[in-house]
Amino acid sequence: MVEGFLLFIQYVFDHFSFRKLYFEVPEFNDALLQGMDGHPLRREGNLVGHQYHAGRFWDMRIWALYRDDWSIIAAPFFDDYGTGGGQ
Repeated sequence: MVEGFLLFIQYVFDHFSFRKLYFEVPEFNDALLQGMDGHPLRREGNLVGHQYHAGRFWDMRIWALYRDDWSIIAAPFFDDYGTGGGQ
């Protein structure tokens, strides 16, 4: 599943002129992204009390993955798998 997700991100950057991709992640999943703030993901926003779950309101974090950052972090994966990355 992870490989498919990485290939999809590569496809999007290869075939569209997006400068960055956005991800919305509920606050209760902060632990999953621990250590990624700044590289490879950049936190770009916070929607306060945006989602109700498990008896309370949670913030919604907005993260961005920049094309330039992606080309650096994805290179080893695509070199190992011979996909070339298309950048």
